[in-house]
Amino acid sequence: MVNKPIANSQQPSPSPLKRVIRVGRRALVSLSRRNYASAKAYGLLSLHWANLRQKQPLIIFQMGKVGSTTIARSLEAVGLKMSVFHVHVLSEEGLKRHEQIYRQSFSERRRIDRQLLASYYLRRRLEKGIKGQPWKIITLVRDPIARNLSSFFEILDLEYKHHGYHHRIQEGNGAVPSAAQLANTFLQEFPHETPLIWFDRELKGVFGIDVYAQPFPHAKGYELYRGDRVEVLLLRLEDLNRCTAPAFKEFLNLDQVDLVKVNVGQQKYYSKAYTEVLNSVKLPESYLDQMYSSRYATHFYSPDEVQRFRANWAVTEEAFKA
Repeated sequence: MVNKPIANSQQPSPSPLKRVIRVGRRALVSLSRRNYASAKAYGLLSLHWANLRQKQPLIIFQMGKVGSTTIARSLEAVGLKMSVFHVHVLSEEGLKRHEQIYRQSFSERRRIDRQLLASYYLRRRLEKGIKGQPWKIITLVRDPIARNLSSFFEILDLEYKHHGYHHRIQEGNGAVPSAAQLANTFLQEFPHETPLIWFDRELKGVFGIDVYAQPFPHAKGYELYRGDRVEVLLLRLEDLNRCTAPAFKEFLNLDQVDLVKVNVGQQKYYSKAYTEVLNSVKLPESYLDQMYSSRYATHFYSPDEVQRFRANWAVTEEAFKA
């Protein structure tokens, strides 16, 4: 009987170079958590190395809480031969505002969102000029009040931490804020004008594309725009289920894209409080007028659609104050 050699079950040791790289990477990650500047530098370096080949960019570029994460994840799952970025701002004004927020919260969060890092990375590429194939951009719109309420809850831990709402909601004790408290803070402190000015500041201000220059096809639910080395697809969140297939076929020549629904408010830690506000709070007419008489609402939605939106929230000023 011949004795067979026992196979060595241990994995081969990594080469000295790989060990150095691993140690160096761990050191960089540790350093990136020390302060905002190092985190930003490490994040931008990582993005630069990941995009050395600079494939054609596909940028999900919108104001936030309009279904963009669903679009981004759905397209990533398709395996496009493009670099997919997901950002909320590219203008200097928008970048300064977002950086201020993340600087102030860094001591607690110890990280910078990838969306902000991608904004800085793309801004640097823009400043050098768009080269090669045109940049493709997907943007979205949504009922402005539904969008604002969703955004308010999403950033409770960033811009409203002085109220302690996010801790109180997570703990779930008797100190949980009421729907009325949350609604009052929303009305008094939230930047309601964001959806009303976003396209002028970001899309027109950065790329020169004016989505208000031509009527929007309400029945179709989406529209395409072309600028200088930039192509844009604009969709309405309310129409995603019915218009995603024809829109992506026309814009990206994709035959099928299955929507992967993520980043939904009802799945977050604040889902119960968010649902209570949606189901119980009625908003004053003055606020409804501000939002639904705006150029944004009247351009992207028909009068009948705007009226249905209003009906979801309407109540008199006196009833709200009571």
